[in-house]
Amino acid sequence: MNEETTEIRALLKNGEQYYPQTHIEAVVGLESLNINDFGIFFVSPNGKKWQLIVDNDGKLDTLEVSEGVN
Repeated sequence: MNEETTEIRALLKNGEQYYPQTHIEAVVGLESLNINDFGIFFVSPNGKKWQLIVDNDGKLDTLEVSEGVN
């Protein structure tokens, strides 16, 4: 496993599988993630900013946002 890979581990409690919660600083590769009151935003490698959006059917999409929006 290299430093860019995060291994996902499931734990058992009373026979039920669950995933431990962690903080954003513990997950490699999320440095360009911004979650705030306006939504979830990403920055692409070329510097463009994107907002994650979802429609009423649960389909995920992105919307390019202009500077200063998040």
